[in-house]
Amino acid sequence: AAMALITMLVLAPLIELMPEATLASVVIVYSIGLIKPPEFRRILAVRRLEFCWACAAFAGVVLLGTLRGILAAIVFSLASMGHQTFDPPVYVLGRQRGTH
Repeated sequence: AAMALITMLVLAPLIELMPEATLASVVIVYSIGLIKPPEFRRILAVRRLEFCWACAAFAGVVLLGTLRGILAAIVFSLASMGHQTFDPPVYVLGRQRGTH
């Protein structure tokens, strides 16, 4: 933590002089490694609804920007959880006729 603080204090004046497009390109290059399609496939294999949440979060961040996209994903997942809570799936357990 101390090394990160020293780095920020020393490099902050230099980073301030860089154009915003340069800083944006650095962020984009490092962010591309965060997108992993195999992880989306694994989520889909486990639970379809969580895959929808992941896609909503991804689309929200891409279309609305980071903070607004994350906020939209949170609202979407809370609404979905509320729907599941107030209208849960109902399973009827019992014996079929002719079985013991």
